[in-house]
Amino acid sequence: MSLSGDIAGLVSESRKLQEYFANYRNEAEVERKAALAAAPDMMKVFWVDQINGDDDNSGNENEPLRSIEKAVKRVPEVGICKVKLLSDYHFSEIVSLNHQGLYIDSVGEQHTLTFQPYSLGDNGQEVRGLRGINMAGRSMVLLNNVKLQVPELTAPYSNMIRRSIASPIRVGYSRDLGMPSLFMSYCDLSLPENIFGNVFAPLAIGTVVLFECTTSDNPYLGKLVSGFTDPAGTEASSISSITTNLEKI
Repeated sequence: MSLSGDIAGLVSESRKLQEYFANYRNEAEVERKAALAAAPDMMKVFWVDQINGDDDNSGNENEPLRSIEKAVKRVPEVGICKVKLLSDYHFSEIVSLNHQGLYIDSVGEQHTLTFQPYSLGDNGQEVRGLRGINMAGRSMVLLNNVKLQVPELTAPYSNMIRRSIASPIRVGYSRDLGMPSLFMSYCDLSLPENIFGNVFAPLAIGTVVLFECTTSDNPYLGKLVSGFTDPAGTEASSISSITTNLEKI
């Protein structure tokens, strides 16, 4: 075979390889797009208005949901639910997070989050606490521009079995405790002088970050994190199980 024939053969084989890899790349791109289309949307944004909303709505700005609970249920496990809050919100239910992130942000003026005390029977034993946010595993709560108003628990709500269930944001008992996180920015904490629980009860380990937050009633020292703040004003650096930007908690 002549040199020109060899070159022509190599050119032909090269073109075949180019076509093969071009087709392979196109097929891979088609499969990638199909996989992305089939994957659940891991971050969803919902508008919530407890006064004028409806849980049968789509959850957009013009058709807000009524409850944060319903918004969270529309987000897959390990996903992030971003709530644009259009009104004050009263937790009359327990919102459960399963390795999920919940981001609550006030729209317009600062809105207030309040928490309802509850009392119910459990195998003949009375259990009392606050309805709020219950976290499992590596869940995360982010609050921005809201007022967190924790009620003072008086009779018949003062005889709690566990301080953790008297905390509005807490970790439920789970095989996978993970490292739950609470981030608060531009928030106002309204705390009673004699608080039974705490703002946040991570059980074992956790992360607490406050940025540009204020307290309108009483200082948060000793009231922020359950189980790690006795006495009030404990140096945060002395608590190995808590990651925080605060010097004292």
